[in-house]
Amino acid sequence: MFQKIIVPLDSSDLSERALSVASSIAKAVGGSVSICSSIDPNDQAKFNAYWALGGDMDSGIAALPPEGLVRTEEERRSEMEQYLSKIKADNANLSGSDSSVLTGNPADEILAYAHSQNAGLIVMSSRGRSGIVRGVLGSVTDKLLRSADIPVIVVPSEYEAHSGEAITLIVPLDGSKRSESALTAALPLASQIGATVKVLHFVQMESRYAGMPFNEIGPMKADIDDLTALASAYLDDVCKRNETDGVTLEAEVVIGYPASHISEYSQNVSNGIVVMTSHGRSGLKRMLMGSVTDATLRNSDAPVMVVPAIEE
Repeated sequence: MFQKIIVPLDSSDLSERALSVASSIAKAVGGSVSICSSIDPNDQAKFNAYWALGGDMDSGIAALPPEGLVRTEEERRSEMEQYLSKIKADNANLSGSDSSVLTGNPADEILAYAHSQNAGLIVMSSRGRSGIVRGVLGSVTDKLLRSADIPVIVVPSEYEAHSGEAITLIVPLDGSKRSESALTAALPLASQIGATVKVLHFVQMESRYAGMPFNEIGPMKADIDDLTALASAYLDDVCKRNETDGVTLEAEVVIGYPASHISEYSQNVSNGIVVMTSHGRSGLKRMLMGSVTDATLRNSDAPVMVVPAIEE
């Protein structure tokens, strides 16, 4: 399933952070990594328009970019081919890897390239959290996550790889079959790389208790205890239903809100990868785990694997 891994690059240091995660997984499963970069024919027109906005705004005269910043499609392709060749030369793990410069809509072309390579996984970097400057690969990641039919690992721009350490897969579940479909990717990966799988369920404090006087906290604790017991029974059932040879499944109930506490939890797990489902492609019904996945992608300091959801 993960024998072939695709890593899209955009010639930035940030995009290259995905290489360590992809190479680590490929080495563990005895697979290989293919790298690619994309040329969007519309990029130069977009760049010209952006440059024009930075012209002489006082006089109302727009400026064209200096001649040296204009690139033909052929020139850009040549530059990207040289860049990918250098990446392969600088990384011993990639010396025999396939590489390709794609032309067209980046998200569409990356997915098509993954299909042509029979890849089971795409690993790519996100951009910073501010959203003020969203680079090319940031927007491509967003689009790819919405359309991909294979798992995608998003590596945070600040992430530093833990070479040599065993990987732990963190799988938050909300009780739905949709969220459990994350296990269809987590368990095969764990089996191949010898990872532990932590399945989590978050018990949320009911909003009706907000502002409750301290002396009335008893009923709230009783409710939480009941919910915790139910969650524990649910996770025990999940573990029984998903027993896999060679994979250690650990169940844990966490008190807190998933959108904020998944990221916090992952900070305390060395070399962890969070595995979650998307909310489906239609966007017509954004279930809890969809919004939680979005929040985790924005806030997590650990890589996040997004698995296409199985519709219930």
